[in-house]
Amino acid sequence: MYYETTGKGAPLVLLHGFTETGRMWDPYVKAFAERYQVIVPDLRGHGGSTNPSGQFTMRQSARDILALLDRLGIGRVKAVGASAGASPGGLPKMQEKQARTGFQEGQDR
Repeated sequence: MYYETTGKGAPLVLLHGFTETGRMWDPYVKAFAERYQVIVPDLRGHGGSTNPSGQFTMRQSARDILALLDRLGIGRVKAVGASAGASPGGLPKMQEKQARTGFQEGQDR
């Protein structure tokens, strides 16, 4: 999974919507990086991330994000999502680890 990280502080993950890339957050990253360690992934099959299975599911996307957090040694995060990136709640895998990661169910508004 391709990702970029910048800044120092509590971890903040910025999740893009379907058919977007992490670049959609570029106008906001600098401001967030003043207070947070900003982590901006490209979801599976988007931008710089590959998609070996050829399929995209929200469940697999949640697993990918959790694997990235594990790889980075991050237990709890704040998260901001746009469109499909704001919808990790309701996914069984995400719910299992919600307390550890700090993910909360998002609403498209």
